[in-house]
Amino acid sequence: SDKTGILWDASTLRARVTLKPHLGPVTRAAFSPDGKQAATISEDRTLRLWDVETGALLATHAGHDKTIHTVAFSRDGRMAATTSSDGTARVWTVFPGTLRERVADVGKMVAKRRPLTKDECEQHDVVGLPGAETACVAE
Repeated sequence: SDKTGILWDASTLRARVTLKPHLGPVTRAAFSPDGKQAATISEDRTLRLWDVETGALLATHAGHDKTIHTVAFSRDGRMAATTSSDGTARVWTVFPGTLRERVADVGKMVAKRRPLTKDECEQHDVVGLPGAETACVAE
């Protein structure tokens, strides 16, 4: 609850980088498939993108009205998705050093508070969001 994220070196069990600027406790993190970026979410309702090597904050985005619960990158690392207590899912296009909101139809289905069916995911050209029961990530 100290509002930071810490990247640990698994071989030495020492902290490598501390990610500091969230205004609320960090609740989840995800790594891009290439391992070069990390995304964190916080009770401050923001999604932040970090450079894993340096710990530099690359981008911050606020868009949810309530707590964000999940974050995941797409398989190719070009998008990240978040789900929130506000009943929405947001899909963000990840460019080098920036996040851009992408409007996605999945937000309306997530508001129904039910998992998407396999057919719905295929209809919207999406893949399942790991760790979330109510969202898919657009590819």
